[in-house]
Amino acid sequence: MLTSEATFMIDYGVDMTIIAVSSAVSFISQVAGEPFVLQVGAARESWLKWLLPSLVQTVVSLASIAAGVWIAHWSFTETSSRNRAEWQRDQLRAEWKELLVKTAGIEHRIPVLVTGVPNHSGLEQAILDVIPQLRGTIFVYPYLQSSGFIEKWFSLLEYISGRFATNTGVYRSIATGTLGEPTSASDLERWHNLSTEAEVEVRKQFHALLNELRMLAHQSIEGSEVERKTADPARS
Repeated sequence: MLTSEATFMIDYGVDMTIIAVSSAVSFISQVAGEPFVLQVGAARESWLKWLLPSLVQTVVSLASIAAGVWIAHWSFTETSSRNRAEWQRDQLRAEWKELLVKTAGIEHRIPVLVTGVPNHSGLEQAILDVIPQLRGTIFVYPYLQSSGFIEKWFSLLEYISGRFATNTGVYRSIATGTLGEPTSASDLERWHNLSTEAEVEVRKQFHALLNELRMLAHQSIEGSEVERKTADPARS
């Protein structure tokens, strides 16, 4: 619908055109000596009938173009957001998988109760090698940091490089006769017990951390799925 201002401008233009035409007709009538009647109402009506459909068609065309542009922009934005969220979930799963595989791979180095004098070389380095991967994650790191997992892993490393290394090392030296000082059977038994206690403690701490890592992975992946279903119920 045309506004009052637009209607005024159209009427004004039409009136000015009619005035000009009337002046020309009056001059021609005086020269020819014959009267000439100009139908003003008919001219204005004919003019409006021609102009209004063109204006309406132009407005409709512009509205259709604007609507098309808006729909295309909205569709692009929604698709980009959905693809980014899906990529983040995939990265989260991949980081957890790599970290769990790396951590579980230490299992064969964890001491077990066996006969003889086991050698635990490589255990400390294996625990140490996991730290860069813990800190190098992007989507997993916030879960590790907020749960205190990284600090607990450092505590395990500290125990292995400290008490565990001392107790198992002294016992191994006594048992193999490489301690370099006299020992008795009671010394051997005492250090054997201390070594066994240290081995049990390492297994306990490691398995507790491995289970906690699995639990954190499960919770974070499950949480990301809940967010996906909430954000996009149609794809649930």
